[in-house]
Amino acid sequence: MKDEVIQKVSINAILPNPYQPTSRIDVDMFTQQKFAESMKIEGMHQTPVCRKKDGKFEMGDGWLRLSGYKYRAGHGEKDCEMIPVIVRELTDQQMADMVFATNTVRKDLNPIELAQFYQKYLEGFKMTQEELGKKHNITQGEVANTLRLLDLPQEIQQKVITQEISPTHGRTLLQLKSPEKMIDLAGKIKDRNWSVADLNGAIKNILRPPAQPPLPSTQPASGKPEKTKLLPAGKGVPLGGNSDVRVDPETGQVLDDEDPLDEEGKGKNPASTSKAAPATGRVPAAEKPLQKVTMEELKASAKLRKVVLEEKSDGVLASVSREGGMPFMKKLGCDLADTPLKLILEEAK
Repeated sequence: MKDEVIQKVSINAILPNPYQPTSRIDVDMFTQQKFAESMKIEGMHQTPVCRKKDGKFEMGDGWLRLSGYKYRAGHGEKDCEMIPVIVRELTDQQMADMVFATNTVRKDLNPIELAQFYQKYLEGFKMTQEELGKKHNITQGEVANTLRLLDLPQEIQQKVITQEISPTHGRTLLQLKSPEKMIDLAGKIKDRNWSVADLNGAIKNILRPPAQPPLPSTQPASGKPEKTKLLPAGKGVPLGGNSDVRVDPETGQVLDDEDPLDEEGKGKNPASTSKAAPATGRVPAAEKPLQKVTMEELKASAKLRKVVLEEKSDGVLASVSREGGMPFMKKLGCDLADTPLKLILEEAK
């Protein structure tokens, strides 16, 4: 070929392919020795290809063979200080394609190196993923999936390089978005021998939204709607006995005057069952439940105008205002919840 020349070049005068991943430029001693011994026994099966640019040689394909020559020269083989190479006129894209072809045939690049190569190739030659795929007989999806590995934290990329986790494990971790969560979960893959399906299940558990508590029911346990209007907790107090009528302790206003009569107690006139107060001064509750009464009955029997209950440190102060008379006041040594107001009203009459 017109643009092809074979010549010997000093092993120290050849630069790496500018598109070669940087991780592949420094060759470890074991690899150098392996290539040196192979070429010494079998010869060099394929002559490295270089280009000459700006007065310097750049290796297109054959960097590992060059490393074998350097190993032999460093161990006293003077005839290995010069290496035969094919010199061609090559464009930047042709140099990049050589790296790509080498990986396709020999799988020289690990998934992260390949992803870095794709990224440099696409940016350097202004090419789309689809165009790159067609040029090298791969799908656009393969290119995109490989590039996604570069979105992983460096710590996880290293696990892909060392094959501690697979590239598919790595891409699955990207669902988490958070680098901290990715790193934490990646550390469990090898220890727990997780398949990709196992990992995906663990991620779904992390991403599952917390259960929402049920909204409080507005219906009582019986399923029947409340008829008594209640203030917020601590605002209303019982009017007396086991009546459902409640009053506001601050204003004395009745909160509901439509409480229905208890059918069983309708028309009955329960006798007072109060006993003498014990030594503690507390007024005991009635032995039998007091019947429910309506506000109309209370107003009629006690000519009620206003009832105020005020909780003190030593009991409850009850004040009952009547029409045409002075307020009746009585202090009880009990809590608001235990105040027998029905008895107070009887006494107020």
